[in-house]
Amino acid sequence: METFQDRQGGSQPCICGKREGMAVEETITEETKKNAIDLMVTMVVNDLAEEMHLSPTDLLPRFIASRTGRLLYDETSKLWWSGPSDIADMYKAEINN
Repeated sequence: METFQDRQGGSQPCICGKREGMAVEETITEETKKNAIDLMVTMVVNDLAEEMHLSPTDLLPRFIASRTGRLLYDETSKLWWSGPSDIADMYKAEINN
């Protein structure tokens, strides 16, 4: 199994790419994917709300209804693999066009 060095200099298992002959994507349950997407939405909306001086509660339904939000919940798009700042930038570009 491949490993990587963590910040404290310890060795951690790498789950990048393949693990024990299986693609990582195949080892993640549907529930785990849905939870990861929900967490990503929470992080993105909180970051955007702070930057845009809006309430996360007000921004959440707008984000979810946006093209970016719909794409994020489309698991086949793999957008949920991106970082929150990339997704926030995508949303900002969407609303500015």
